[in-house]
Amino acid sequence: MRLLLVEDDAEVGAMLTEALGHRGHVVDWVRTGTDALHTSGEQGYDVVLLDVGLPDVSGLDVCRRIRARDPDVGVIMLTGRGGIPARVEGLDAGADDYLPKPISLAELDARLRALARRGSRPVVEVLVTRTIVVDPAARTVQRQGRAVPVAGREYALVELLVRRAGQVVRRDELVAQLWDRAAEVTDNAVDVLVAAVRRKLDAPFESPVVETVRGVGYRLR
Repeated sequence: MRLLLVEDDAEVGAMLTEALGHRGHVVDWVRTGTDALHTSGEQGYDVVLLDVGLPDVSGLDVCRRIRARDPDVGVIMLTGRGGIPARVEGLDAGADDYLPKPISLAELDARLRALARRGSRPVVEVLVTRTIVVDPAARTVQRQGRAVPVAGREYALVELLVRRAGQVVRRDELVAQLWDRAAEVTDNAVDVLVAAVRRKLDAPFESPVVETVRGVGYRLR
């Protein structure tokens, strides 16, 4: 999933960005409501993780404005305010869910999976090519009925190629989709990722399916 994290606490923001990245999500982190509104308008996100107590604009106001612009995006409010009234306020502002601080990563994972199953965006349909099946909700890949053990960014690359099967995915598109905006991604990092996927998706089978389009990018045959 591509996530926008809106969190002004540097320690919490860095922890969530790293933890969610390790789980295979692409996370863009901003610290103000103004930046959240600007960034969410530039890039389509599956879910916005939105702190209520922002330094410039109320997270509730940010939620309302994001929701008015994009009714399909998932929104999970993050807040240290407890109690039912605070939760009702967040849900009435347009949030799909509410998670109190301190954040439990296991609970956050579960709530993201729940949003995926509900299908805030069309990310949960099973994707099928002639030999490959990708289940975005379970984040699993099979080829010819055999499980392919990809996770994290490897899984994200396979899903992207399957969604665009038969089309060339340019290297710059791949970087934009699989790395966060702040990352400095070298050509070698892309090559290493593609090589790792080929070892798992191609090497155990008779015919390779990941094709290099020289000077442009990659394509799933």
